[in-house]
Amino acid sequence: MKLSLTQKVSLSTLPLILCSAWVSWHIYLTSHQTDARADRAIRMSRLMREGELHMVTMSEALRGYLLNPDQTSEADRKEAADAAYAKGAEEIGKLLDDDAEAQNLNRSMAEFDEKTLDAAEDEVVVLIQKQNPDASKVYREKYAPARAIQNKNFIKLKELVDRRSETILATIEAEKRANGLRMVIFLALATLIGIGGVLGITLSSIRSAFSVFTRVDSVARAVGDSASSLTRTSDSLSASSTEQSAAITETASAIEEIRSMIERNADHS
Repeated sequence: MKLSLTQKVSLSTLPLILCSAWVSWHIYLTSHQTDARADRAIRMSRLMREGELHMVTMSEALRGYLLNPDQTSEADRKEAADAAYAKGAEEIGKLLDDDAEAQNLNRSMAEFDEKTLDAAEDEVVVLIQKQNPDASKVYREKYAPARAIQNKNFIKLKELVDRRSETILATIEAEKRANGLRMVIFLALATLIGIGGVLGITLSSIRSAFSVFTRVDSVARAVGDSASSLTRTSDSLSASSTEQSAAITETASAIEEIRSMIERNADHS
């Protein structure tokens, strides 16, 4: 089945159109995945900053309550910070599902907070509420050492999370560069294919036109040759007709001469 010129041009540009569609779809998917991973990295870092603030708030509120037992608002502030820290620790644990070291450390910190640190805090709060002078002793001997251990673990966890976030962002940046290069290559190849197709069609059209011109020239030459042959034939026939006319004229003259001779001979006899 022969294709028209328009159909050929459309087919030659098809690779470019398909490649452009693929690049657009790939850009959409990549940007969506990139946004999700970037949001995850940013959220992990933010949760660690918030967790650090909650830990400072818990320590300051408990110390303020210890120094001034009448300020029950400090106890409420400590409870609110404690609850917010626990919620953040649970959320950060879900985000660290692909980092075993950080996840294990976060889990051990949660266990330590539940079994050791919270127990020391509750004991201090109860003694303060009872106005027991041993509250300060329990704070120094139990709560302060436990808080120092938790702070040390938190610093280590923060380093792990920051490193993980930086790795994610670096991976995203590297993938962006690789995807950009890949897209440029695909577009360049598609463009070359399209240009090659158009050039092929152009050359094919030129060859077809040249073939038509060649056939027309051959026909013209054949017509010219036929015309020349007809001219020569016509000239030959014309010459033959002239010769025949001359012969007829000579024959008529000879007959007339014979007739004259017969008439003269008749007169003499």
